[in-house]
Amino acid sequence: MQRHSGGGRGRWLPMIDVEDSIVIDCPIGEVFDFVADQTNAPRWQNGLEQVRRITDGPPGWEPNMLSSASFWVGDWT
Repeated sequence: MQRHSGGGRGRWLPMIDVEDSIVIDCPIGEVFDFVADQTNAPRWQNGLEQVRRITDGPPGWEPNMLSSASFWVGDWT
């Protein structure tokens, strides 16, 4: 897969592949339930400060979650 470099015409750069893994000592069903509940996302996803449900019902086409995030992108000099 490639991405456009953003500068100049026709300049394409290879995509960077990143892999990581973690061992979770817990039954897979409990892990799935934890990750599937988006209100838990700030506990495992860096940058997310809060996720809260704003409507009842299951996830679908209509938005039913509101999240806030802050991401540190570095110091520029």
